[in-house]
Amino acid sequence: MKIRVFSGLCAILILTLLTWSPVLAQEQPMVEEIIVTSSTGVMSVMQGDTLQMVAQVKPEGASPNVKWAVSTYSGPGPGSIDADTGLLTATGIYGTLRVIATAQDGSGVVGVGFVTITPDDSVREVKLDQTLIRLMPGESKQLNAAVIPANNPDVTWKSFNEDVAVV
Repeated sequence: MKIRVFSGLCAILILTLLTWSPVLAQEQPMVEEIIVTSSTGVMSVMQGDTLQMVAQVKPEGASPNVKWAVSTYSGPGPGSIDADTGLLTATGIYGTLRVIATAQDGSGVVGVGFVTITPDDSVREVKLDQTLIRLMPGESKQLNAAVIPANNPDVTWKSFNEDVAVV
């Protein structure tokens, strides 16, 4: 290194030492465990409804990416699940579904949860075999009802005005 001084001034040379220190890349830990739950914490869903599934991966810092799958565990099943989002749809009448979350980090770790499908017993419609009946005092007529869905066939009959008609 050559230094030249001009006009009789003193020159001060400050050398800065640059140090190189490699930053070690922190590797993301591999998934060791997956706990399968739902966003509500409830592991049951009514027939025809949906339930958002959640995968809690361990240890902390591991990749949260999972692929979802579902299979029938018991009952007439079945259900379906969005493989990317984990949105479960209970398409079966009742039963238990096995919900599977598979880690996508190459660890091969699988988590399993069980969701119960409960039947939707709510009555949507009652159909009568006759919609108009004309009766004279003292006459009677048999009415038949079809309940939809048929898995709740109980019908309670009641007269709106028992001074006019009795069931």
